[in-house]
Amino acid sequence: MEDWGGEEARPGRDRVPGVMERLNDIDGELKRNGGSSIKDSVDRIETNVNEIVTTQNSIKERLQEGDTKDSTRLKSDLTI
Repeated sequence: MEDWGGEEARPGRDRVPGVMERLNDIDGELKRNGGSSIKDSVDRIETNVNEIVTTQNSIKERLQEGDTKDSTRLKSDLTI
């Protein structure tokens, strides 16, 4: 029951919050709060990863187009 209700601070020991207070803290981290919650951090990471993937796909397409152009030019050079 001490764990449920928590414990007050005493000499040499910090206060220990009860179960409900700890659950409220966890619940708060799972909701957006303007930037500092875990939920906000995960959303920022997801946005950044999506931007990186989009950029990576664009670079990959450009490189593949370059390979196609170079091989076409190489074939035309060989037929001359």
